[in-house]
Amino acid sequence: MIKIKEADYFIADKGYDSKLIREQAKQLGMEAMIPKRSNTKKTCYSF
Repeated sequence: MIKIKEADYFIADKGYDSKLIREQAKQLGMEAMIPKRSNTKKTCYSF
């Protein structure tokens, strides 16, 4: 669970590349800026 009160972007490294974290950031009104891991199979992420 992301515990941030207010932000426009959630910036993190590859270790935080997960669908759950991206969805939580979106629910809080943030755009997730997380590079994909090298073994990520889905390419629909915004970054």
